[in-house]
Amino acid sequence: MREIAVDAFNMGRLFKRVIVEVDKVDSALGEFPDAPDGGIASELIGFTVAAAVEASGMTSDSYRAVIAVARDVLDDFTHNEALASSEMRSLKAEIGGK
Repeated sequence: MREIAVDAFNMGRLFKRVIVEVDKVDSALGEFPDAPDGGIASELIGFTVAAAVEASGMTSDSYRAVIAVARDVLDDFTHNEALASSEMRSLKAEIGGK
């Protein structure tokens, strides 16, 4: 049987570091000009930049979603681990263990 160990504290620290970087990306994306001055190619440049900004924003949203799910999993894991430990202690007490 294998044992799974989860360090929720350090996972939380890692999540915070990732969110700080994602926030920096979002901030930088907000600084792009709405209408670039590219002469005859302005429309095409604007379309390309808008597509890139949208894709980058979706990437940021994906990171946030993965972290939200991971936090829920950690919470469930911690709750279930405590519940399982309690049940094992109760079982041990019932069968005469110390």
